[in-house]
Amino acid sequence: DTLREDLVACKPTAIFGVPRVWEKFYAGIRNMIENLPDEQREMAEQAIQLGLKRVEAEQAGTSLPPELEEKYQEADGKLFALARGALGLDQARALVSGAAPINPDVLRFFHAIGLPIAEVYGQTEDSGPTSINRPGKIKIGTVGPPLDGVEVKIAEDGEVLVRGGNVGPGYYKDPIATKEFIDGEGWMHSGDIGELDEDGYLRITDRKKDLIITAAGKNVAPQVIENMLKYSPWVSQVVVIGDRRPFLTALITLDQEKVTAFAEQKSIPFKDFPELVAHPDVQQLVVNAVQEVNANLARVEQIKKWHVFDREFAMENEEITPTLKVRRKAIMDKNADLIEELYQR
Repeated sequence: DTLREDLVACKPTAIFGVPRVWEKFYAGIRNMIENLPDEQREMAEQAIQLGLKRVEAEQAGTSLPPELEEKYQEADGKLFALARGALGLDQARALVSGAAPINPDVLRFFHAIGLPIAEVYGQTEDSGPTSINRPGKIKIGTVGPPLDGVEVKIAEDGEVLVRGGNVGPGYYKDPIATKEFIDGEGWMHSGDIGELDEDGYLRITDRKKDLIITAAGKNVAPQVIENMLKYSPWVSQVVVIGDRRPFLTALITLDQEKVTAFAEQKSIPFKDFPELVAHPDVQQLVVNAVQEVNANLARVEQIKKWHVFDREFAMENEEITPTLKVRRKAIMDKNADLIEELYQR
């Protein structure tokens, strides 16, 4: 709860955060901008759009025209530096996100304001990192190329395989699990689905066990859709469901701070958050967010029905991990009856 204040106090030069941390920082900055006076808010939005153009140019291997670069540097000094300072990250030279996929649009935003976050990929069984984006060579949407001495290849079913000195010898006193995890050629089967681009950068799409195969036999990566929906300022957590089902549904939680601020701004009366979540204006926020995401998805990937909870998934309820990732199976098991209702409506 005091992370931002702690960062402001210690001003780290290097920081590793799980996606949920970066998403919270993003939401905080957006909220700060939305509460500015109209003229200042418009100037901030224009500066961010210029920053995003700069990011787009960098990702394409080019740069802004000199006159736009000059405007960007002016915005950086007057606005973005303040945002970095407000987060306590004005001295940060290494910013890393890992443990779960993060929405590329969140990364673009941070790059635009001068905080180039690098995604890293790995797991305990290969001593931590497998690949990482290098400073100055970040490809947004990828976890970078493999580390020196590490081999990565993609199996026929899309699973990421890893081989190298970083891969552990196996599970302690468990030869059966070891044989399932590391094959005869020394390749570690990561359990993740991914692809390598033409430059050898690795892109992770989902966990193999989490891939949804619809009733029509179509493969869908739920984390991609979930991250798109979490980009909405109102949405906090999402679990997309649809394995062996005719269409996709979703379990959604809301950002209490943002939704409460919205209600106060709109003078919506409520006695507690559950009552507020049920209000038609708040429900419409979710409808708009889902429709916006669906407009950018193939028909088979679109969310047709959903349920909005009046609280966030919590660690004490065994719904999220210590790294703030949702426990998909636990949430689905706990809400099995609710999920069935979504498909029967």
